Amino acid sequence: MPMDYRIIRPKSGDIVKKTTARWEPLAPFFLAENPSNRYDVKMELVLGLYNIRSILNVGAILRTAEGLGVAAVWTGGITPTPDDERVLPHLREKLNNQIHKTALGAEKMLPIKRAEDFLELAEEHRTKGFCIAGLENNLEDKRLISLASSNLRTKCGDKIFLILGEEVEGINAELLERCDVLLEIPMKGQKESFNVSVACGMALWELIGKTI
Repeated sequence: MPMDYRIIRPKSGDIVKKTTARWEPLAPFFLAENPSNRYDVKMELVLGLYNIRSILNVGAILRTAEGLGVAAVWTGGITPTPDDERVLPHLREKLNNQIHKTALGAEKMLPIKRAEDFLELAEEHRTKGFCIAGLENNLEDKRLISLASSNLRTKCGDKIFLILGEEVEGINAELLERCDVLLEIPMKGQKESFNVSVACGMALWELIGKTI
C-alpha cells in the first residue's frame, strides 16, 4: 500500500556540513467513507463500444471495465476487437498485442463480443430490462443528465447498457436516438471533452464503482 511521508529536517542551531533530511513514514491515510455516496443495490452494466478508433483507448477501457466489474463488453463499427475472426491471423496477432499494451490481460478476463448491428443490439438489451444510456456532452437534449446528479440511479435503474462513441464525433445520430438517457460529465475548464477512455472510467465509477 502506498505510504505518505513527511520530511524531518535538522533542528535550528544544529551544525551540519550539508543540508540533510530523512523521511519518516506516516500511518496510511484513508478517506472516511460517506455512506450517502454509496449505493446499496448492485448494478449490472454492459458496455458498448461503437466506432472507437484507437486501439490503445480500447485496451484502457477494457482494463477499467474489468477492474470495476462490468458484466460484458460489446464492440461494433470500426472498434478494434480482441481475437477478431474477421482479421487475418498475422494481423489479428498484431492487433491483440496492441490492445494488450493498455489492457494488460483484462481482454482475456472479460466477456467481449462483436455486434454487426448495434441498433438491434440496443433494442435487445432494452427488451431485457436495460436502460440504454449514451455517454455524451455539449448537447441540448431533455434526456441529458449529469453524472453528478442525485437522480442518476432513479433515471438509469439497476441495469444499464452504456454506449461510448467515436472519439471526436461521439455517438452517431441513429444510435443516439435509441438512447433512453444521455449521461454527461460536468466540466469546469476550457476543454469541452475528455479522452474517451478517461471519460469511460469516470462514468463507470459513478455508475458501478460505488456499489463495490
